[in-house]
Amino acid sequence: MSTSTKTGNGSSRETSSNTYLPPAQSARAPRLLVVDDEESIRLALSRVLQPSGFEVLTTDSVANAIELLQTTRFELILC
Repeated sequence: MSTSTKTGNGSSRETSSNTYLPPAQSARAPRLLVVDDEESIRLALSRVLQPSGFEVLTTDSVANAIELLQTTRFELILC
């Protein structure tokens, strides 16, 4: 997201924010899939991403991830 602001000399400058804003038409949180064989990694990523407004699903194998992909849409897959 970027915003335009005026500085004292009449020129404008662009600033940006690193905050994720989901599309306005989406009623649900962006869904992410975390694939890792180490449970500690899956848990750490979930703990960081969920408070930021993401729905996080995790799995420990590519085979399980492929099964999830058959029925669930994800905006991002981390593996």
